[in-house]
Parts: sequence; structure tokens; C-alpha cells
Amino acid sequence: MKKIICLCLTLTLVLSLSSLVFAESGPASKAEKRAMQQQLDEITAKYPGMGAQVIDKADLEKVVLKFETVEEFENALKTLEIVPVEDSENIERSDGTVEQSIAATVTLYQKTLTKDCKMYCNGVYVGKLRDKIIVKYYFNTTYQQKRFYSIVSQSSYSTSGYFSWVQDYASNSIIDSQRTVASSIDGHGTILVQIGGIPVNFVFEASPYYEFSYTML
Repeated sequence: MKKIICLCLTLTLVLSLSSLVFAESGPASKAEKRAMQQQLDEITAKYPGMGAQVIDKADLEKVVLKFETVEEFENALKTLEIVPVEDSENIERSDGTVEQSIAATVTLYQKTLTKDCKMYCNGVYVGKLRDKIIVKYYFNTTYQQKRFYSIVSQSSYSTSGYFSWVQDYASNSIIDSQRTVASSIDGHGTILVQIGGIPVNFVFEASPYYEFSYTML
């Protein structure tokens, strides 16, 4: 009888300890997430263009930065640096089609220009941002050179699974006697961070903007 009582007590203790361990290491409760979201809203309100949203599910392999506490995350924001580093020369891809003739001796062609920059968040590589411009150009017989004629469209996007990008504004111009296209883009990116084990989408704004320059080859 004593053995049975002892066994029951042992099982009860093991189950109690198992429940405790599960409670401590299990996922955060809805109340904990709400409390963290309130803290994050108060913190990011101090930094224009930034935001942080607690999410329920995430691919943890895509976490870029980890913080033990909300306070540690806030301290990182005080010295936050989003740094673009130019990665490649302009890549030219001709569509190979005649767009239109604007004069008896002048024919317009279309070309796609792209340029990448590597994005770093507090020194951590988060992915590449690509600027893409579609232009029309012609061959200047006087100077025996290709010259830009007009800009058809401009867009920008992330080429990485660790970093998403939404373009808010873009501007461009043809300069240097039609030999160069200058462009700038503004927008906001999102990376996945983890705070106290909870996944959070962190949104940052490109400030003030990113600039690119393309020279006709």
C-alpha cells in the first residue's frame, strides 16, 4: 500500500514539474503579446518612420536580429543604422525591339537598367534592394553614341527572403547631355526580429532616400 501511495505521489510530482516546464518554455500568451505590443507602440512612436508589430506565426529561420527584452530592443533603436551599400554596376538588358521612329534617321529602342545595393541593419546583412528603370534610347549619329531619350517606368523591390520592401516615392531625370540617368527612391522595409522569444515585424523607413546613377554604355 505504501508503495502505491509513493508511486502516486511521484507521478503527481513529475506531472506537476512537466506542466511547470511547459508553461515556462511554451509560447507567449495573448496577454503577454498584448502587453508587449503596447510597449512597442510607445517606443516606436518616438521614432518617425518606424514600427513594430507582434505576430502569431513566423519562420524563425528568417529572424534577422534577436533581443532578450523590450528594453534591449529600444536601446538598439537609439543607434539604429540602415546602411545601403552599392553592390553592382548597372546591368543593361535590351528588349531588342524597335519602339518607334521619331524622325527619318532616329529610332528609339527600349532598355532595362537595374542596380542593387546591400542592406545592413546595425551591421547585420538583411538582403538586397534593387532599383529598376525602363528607358528609351537612341543612337546619336553626330557623336556616334547611344543617348537616353525618356524614362518609361521606375520601380524598386527586395531580392531577398529576409527583407521586404515597399516603394513610397521615386524620382528620376536624364542629365549629362542625355548620357546619364539619375534616380532616387524612398520607401520602407520590413525585417523579422525576435524579442523575448516573440516574433515581431520591424518596419523602418529609408531616410532620406537612396540614390542611383546609370551611365549609357
